[in-house]
Amino acid sequence: AEPPSAGWADCELREWLDGDGLKLLPNELRALIKGVKKVSNNVGAANSASCLSELPATLWLPAMVELCGTQPPDSFAKDYHYLADIYNSEGKEYQLFRELKVSPYSTNEAMVRQWKGKDTCWWERTVSPDSSETEGTLYINRVGHDGDAFTYATPADKPNKRTCVIPGFCI
Repeated sequence: AEPPSAGWADCELREWLDGDGLKLLPNELRALIKGVKKVSNNVGAANSASCLSELPATLWLPAMVELCGTQPPDSFAKDYHYLADIYNSEGKEYQLFRELKVSPYSTNEAMVRQWKGKDTCWWERTVSPDSSETEGTLYINRVGHDGDAFTYATPADKPNKRTCVIPGFCI
């Protein structure tokens, strides 16, 4: 199959967050939320940062770099150094996650979330460009049920585990 030519811009979840998802918030909070622009991989399978573009967002999912900081090119296998350019360009690490010492190289208990009493995965907006190309379908990264912010990419349309949504917003 041809590698997918879709990314975060084409995800139904992105559209839902800015529509029905936003409507779930109390009116008082919605009135305070400011729109922002978020950089994302809006291509899918890619091997350079040219896949990135800016999109408006009211509610958004965090990018991997916003959760666990930047990764040097040599932290990836030799043929995948380009991933650092893509991942690192989606934003900057949020202070909260820096203070919690979230790392792309280990699990972090502070990142574990539960749904109905069970540890669960939660979506990021970061596309996995190499997995998307290899697997021929759009792969999106998630924070794993164990608090790992890096190694749980899964098909966007059929995740292998229940995956929840924890959106961010700006006031």
